[in-house]
Amino acid sequence: MSSVVEATGSEVDTGSRAAAEPPRRHPPTEGGVRPWLRRPGVGTLLAALVSVPLTLIIFPPPVYADAYWVWRAAELWPHIKGNYPTTVYHHAMRLGTLFPTRLSQEIFGHGQTAWVVASIFLMAMFTAGAFALGRALYNTWIGAVTVLILVVHPFFTLVDSFNNAVSTGTNTVMPDAPSAGLFSLGVAALVVASRRTGRLQTRWLLAAGLCWGLAYLVREYVAFLFPAIVVFFWLLKVPLRRLVVPAAPMLGVLVFELIHNYFVWGDPLARLFVAGEHGGLSAAPLRPIPVIAGFLRAIDDHPLGYVFLLALFLTAAGAVAYRDRRLWLILAWFACRWLPLTLLGGIIEPSEPTIRPQLVRYWYIVLPALLVGALGTIQLTVGRIRRTETRRIVMGSLAALFVLGYLVPAGYAARGVERDQDWRELRAWLRHHPDVQVIYTDSRAVQTAVFYERDPAGNPIWPGEMREFPRQLRAIQTELIGDDLLLLSRFGPVEKPSAANGWEQVWRSENGILSLWRRAD
Repeated sequence: MSSVVEATGSEVDTGSRAAAEPPRRHPPTEGGVRPWLRRPGVGTLLAALVSVPLTLIIFPPPVYADAYWVWRAAELWPHIKGNYPTTVYHHAMRLGTLFPTRLSQEIFGHGQTAWVVASIFLMAMFTAGAFALGRALYNTWIGAVTVLILVVHPFFTLVDSFNNAVSTGTNTVMPDAPSAGLFSLGVAALVVASRRTGRLQTRWLLAAGLCWGLAYLVREYVAFLFPAIVVFFWLLKVPLRRLVVPAAPMLGVLVFELIHNYFVWGDPLARLFVAGEHGGLSAAPLRPIPVIAGFLRAIDDHPLGYVFLLALFLTAAGAVAYRDRRLWLILAWFACRWLPLTLLGGIIEPSEPTIRPQLVRYWYIVLPALLVGALGTIQLTVGRIRRTETRRIVMGSLAALFVLGYLVPAGYAARGVERDQDWRELRAWLRHHPDVQVIYTDSRAVQTAVFYERDPAGNPIWPGEMREFPRQLRAIQTELIGDDLLLLSRFGPVEKPSAANGWEQVWRSENGILSLWRRAD
């Protein structure tokens, strides 16, 4: 798919004198980029490979809840119905995450290795899409810097089940990042198509439609952005009658899903009904202002999140100042994301919102675009400085500000990421204690512990059984546990076991995140 995303034509019409210039093979700002990096697919492939060190460096333990249910659905497919909780059916409906995860399980076993490989593959779509978008709209440098900003941002590095993690949407088998990447790949292909004619344009439009269709298979809410595609066509001056070309592969993907759902779920429209029922009761009716400010609330999870607010401001300012169609495209992209999230996040049903716009992973699909818009605005501004020496001073100052004001704080924030060391220590303990038959733990920890009762390839190393007690439990139910062990995590009961209330500690991980307890009496 990497060949889908490299731009090799002139810049998009900005509504200025540059629009009348003859097409160039490469954008004029590619100075300093080695020729081999300009080849179709090379830069995008390298951007995709960034997901390998990113996931391995972060290396969080397999996370509970949503990601676990994606994993479980992949294990059960195609016999999901009747063997899977109905409350999480929506995770089993997303074939774009289910199939890669199942393929990884078939190749690498049902263990941690398969989880990591699937996570790398899904994250690769995100980094590839971010680079492709920047490369298509502007140039290689903007694509590369966009990826750099994303992969070091705390939203994508502070991923840890048992810490104050910003997000659990990356470096794991969740749909938000890959759907964002695939949609970006589709937009990049559309930009390239706008510079082509005839059969070559048709091929790029087909590629764009395929990417958008696959993005829908990964995450159904990406469909809210499909109306923006009409705006993209108009801004890129692609005849609207050509919408039928990308629509063909999109409809093909939809037909595939309908057929699949008929045989697996017994109803071709099963996903539509499940998506319509998705949501939850709010403790109190939501007020309009916090819902409208959902984007601000989401990026407020970490101080460096305001980089994306700055990016939105720069994109809007650049669109107004330079009348650049590329920047208006990005603003339309953001608006078509913000509007449905706001309406479904509590405006239409304040007591029963369908979506929680305060979660940053719901905004992943706009983050690469906003960064590309901000960097594009900076490039347009610096490009208007006529004196070479002044331009160099400005670029040097911006580079220093980027390193000191962003890269250093982002790296400092990532230092405290607790990988899976504690869980690996538990695996080693279980391997040497086959006599232990039952261990009780909370409902979140038990889902992660499944991976550490086995070796990384998924082979069982402990013959015992993990049993769960309710996560919201205030006190430990001693009559339930009896003489069995209790695995305590940060999500354990409010009243912790101690020697004072009749418990003795059997084992403790080095960081103290996990510990095993037994009744002393």
